[in-house]
Amino acid sequence: MTLHHPPAADHPSADATELWCWRHPPARGAAGRCIGRTELRVDPRRARRLARRIREFARRHGLPRAAWVSPRSRCRDVGRALQRLGFRVRVDARLAEMDFGRWDGRRWEDIPADEVGAWADDLLDHAPGGGETLRALARRTREFAATSAAAASASASVSASASVSVCAAPPASPRMAAAAAPTGPAVIAVTHGGWINALAHVDPARSRLPAADWPAPPRHGALVRLHLRLDGVAAVPCTRVAPDAPARPGADATLSSSSPSRS
Repeated sequence: MTLHHPPAADHPSADATELWCWRHPPARGAAGRCIGRTELRVDPRRARRLARRIREFARRHGLPRAAWVSPRSRCRDVGRALQRLGFRVRVDARLAEMDFGRWDGRRWEDIPADEVGAWADDLLDHAPGGGETLRALARRTREFAATSAAAASASASVSASASVSVCAAPPASPRMAAAAAPTGPAVIAVTHGGWINALAHVDPARSRLPAADWPAPPRHGALVRLHLRLDGVAAVPCTRVAPDAPARPGADATLSSSSPSRS
């Protein structure tokens, strides 16, 4: 995994919290389907492999041996593997993928084109399948970011000296060395592609989001690093450091080329 670094001016202040988001492994039976709240499992070997990668990354970069995970099975399976590796794992409903209502679980080709088009025309406030709007998802991501960042900051203030000494550990490999060392409190989360994009790219206060501006999701198993600063009660993404390899079309759920991908 190679991470791009933002310009120096974009790096967070010392009191910023870093949110390290890992997208879950590919889910079985997701290809060609709209998957949000639908429960699908992942290959246990893939879940264990991702958990080991998170453990090694956390160890080498001084991140806490604690993780938040989405309640969906494709993330909880990774959380269970992390628990077996000695992590403290917390499940938080706010990390769940978008709720697609009556679309959820259906094949994209079976969803009427006019319904998909209506969502693409009003990406922020149209509720696909009568489920959740993208604006509601974005608010939910920021609520989680705010509370988890506050908890991480409080924990870091208690054990600051230990955190500093651990952060001095050398990188495990050139691939891991590509990631900058943490500069402040940190949160690890295992979540979904749509969730990560909503936090990184959607301002709930904006009036409109063209479908063409919605990016491809990070690849399954990829790491996305977000710098958060507390601004009142909101946690605002300052910069994003994402894998440089282009994302493949979402295996769990893919809309038309002009609309978002999920899961």
